[in-house]
Amino acid sequence: MREEALRHRAHPRVAYRDGAASAIPAADAEFDFAFLSMVIHHVRNVAACARELHRVVKPDGLVFIRNVFSGRLDSVGYYEFFPSARAIDEARLPTVDGVRDAFVARGFAEVALDSIEQQIDPILQAHYERIERRALSTFELLTDAEFSRRTRAHAARRRARGHGGSSGRTRRPARPAPPAGRRRSVSLISSSPVSRRARSIPPHPAPSPPR
Repeated sequence: MREEALRHRAHPRVAYRDGAASAIPAADAEFDFAFLSMVIHHVRNVAACARELHRVVKPDGLVFIRNVFSGRLDSVGYYEFFPSARAIDEARLPTVDGVRDAFVARGFAEVALDSIEQQIDPILQAHYERIERRALSTFELLTDAEFSRRTRAHAARRRARGHGGSSGRTRRPARPAPPAGRRRSVSLISSSPVSRRARSIPPHPAPSPPR
């Protein structure tokens, strides 16, 4: 992925470094802000990640974690066609409590927990094509027979419903922020992937559900 980023998203103000969540190649207190977007479910040792982020983020800095979390998957639309996929994701994705506890244990203060509903694809046709490519890591954990059977059912429903999309967003109130002072802070966003527009999302390509 780093090679793809260098090839397609090179920027003079962006540096791509070879490292790991448990061994971040950075000096102590080097960063004001850390943004983990659809990353934390790939981290095997969240406590070690929290320890390293506590080291490299400045004392008054912020860690922002955006992810899909186990226990908060009700709005994922493709579970209607791939019901076993939900059980897979519930088992493999982290929970909000687990991530929060790991960071608080390392000295962070939670300042916000919010939920958003965001656009993944602008129309259902594009969403179907993404699913057909088996682009999401969840689908790699399904058998070929089940994926083929469920994809055919999804295609039939798509033809019956048409290829349109709709707009909308939902947001739950954030928790009040405790006084942080010079303490490092962590903010969690629970992202609910949907195949319709969410106007609260900045106008750039949105990441996929868990990859």
